[in-house]
Amino acid sequence: MGILAAAGLAVVASRALFRSGRAHGPRVYVIGLDGATWDIIDPLIARGELPVFKRLKQESAWARLRTFEPTLSAVVWTSIATGKSMLKHGIVDWVYVNKQKLQVPYSSSEKRVPSIWEMMDEKGRKSVVLSWFVTDPPDAVDGVMVSDAFPSALHRFFNGRRQNRGFADTVYPPAEFKGLMDYVSGVQRSGALEYSRLIGEMGIPDYLRLYRERFGKEPAKIPILGVWNAFMFYNRVVDLMLDRYMEKGGYDLFMAYYRLPDIFFHFGTLFLDPQYNERINRVIDAGEPSAADLAEFNLKMAEIALPVLRAKETMLAKVYERAKRENAYLIVASDHGFVLTSKGYNHYGLPAGTPPPDGILMLSGPGVRGGRQVRATVYDVAPTILHLMGLPVGRDMDGRPLLDALTAPRPVRFTVYARMKHQQGGKDDERDRKRIEELKALGYIN
Repeated sequence: MGILAAAGLAVVASRALFRSGRAHGPRVYVIGLDGATWDIIDPLIARGELPVFKRLKQESAWARLRTFEPTLSAVVWTSIATGKSMLKHGIVDWVYVNKQKLQVPYSSSEKRVPSIWEMMDEKGRKSVVLSWFVTDPPDAVDGVMVSDAFPSALHRFFNGRRQNRGFADTVYPPAEFKGLMDYVSGVQRSGALEYSRLIGEMGIPDYLRLYRERFGKEPAKIPILGVWNAFMFYNRVVDLMLDRYMEKGGYDLFMAYYRLPDIFFHFGTLFLDPQYNERINRVIDAGEPSAADLAEFNLKMAEIALPVLRAKETMLAKVYERAKRENAYLIVASDHGFVLTSKGYNHYGLPAGTPPPDGILMLSGPGVRGGRQVRATVYDVAPTILHLMGLPVGRDMDGRPLLDALTAPRPVRFTVYARMKHQQGGKDDERDRKRIEELKALGYIN
């Protein structure tokens, strides 16, 4: 059988799955791209370098997604998932001191309000949630949840550093764990998860080698480069899970989170042209950069960020085509951007009075005003998902449905969502230690 014929049969089979597994209205797909910013994407679109982002933006209602301080991913992605401020949802930092006086990462158990997948569960809808921030342990909702602890635990497992206990509790329902492990383990045995294979297949430069060549030092001297290969692994694991669960069907809400853009932007300035790097450092040493300086800097950063963003286009194209085929909605969002200030290139620790840099938002699907710019905040994503599905919006949410994005918006209904499906997480000192090490490598905690 030819490749095209086989592909056609696969499409028919997947559509049959969708027909048999769906009981409700239009699906919503949500892709989280941590750290993605229009300041970098737009110059690349203008140069014709990112055709998928260009097409999506043209067909979407889009926004510079307003975020808030502190721009910490654990905090903001929880606000995106709940539609509420950190004071309401309870995740206010990366880590906290527990009753044993130990520093541990925030877990979903500390969340005080339901997330969008719990709201779906309350209304009889099924969700697939992959690696979303602060989802360990995964909530016991109808559907599938693979927590944000799964990729890092898997990386340690494959590298022979066994956990103090198994990590089956990072997946819900428990019956999903074995099948998922078998699936990813089969890919791992083929060598496709090795760093050298990943950078080759994704078309991303070997930044570890480039750092050695440029600076004559081992990249491990820079903590964030010391964990880059692990984050490449995590990225591909999410890709694999996305492929696996999109094909299974039967879901109403599908959410997947990717951290790779944010990790790259935290070290990408190392690979700017050395002469330009010296010049821009002199500029920021003298004070805040001008608008012209910022525009030039964003162009320079866009050039080196291109391979990372282009690698994400492969995934986005896959989800976009599926959403189009199903007449479903697709939301692509980020929690924040990055900005150059006198304190460097970052999204936190900014000079007083500097607003946190906007993220991105694109919403495409039936009845969406394509190409229309709207005003939106991170709090608006969850209520918009509910409204698109014909469900009432949480009365105590801090956001609102993006009605300006729709050609014929329905009246907004309201309710109170209170049902939470938290599970009690088991204690895993080794897993906590690994996650804190990664946060320290990224400079988020000392």
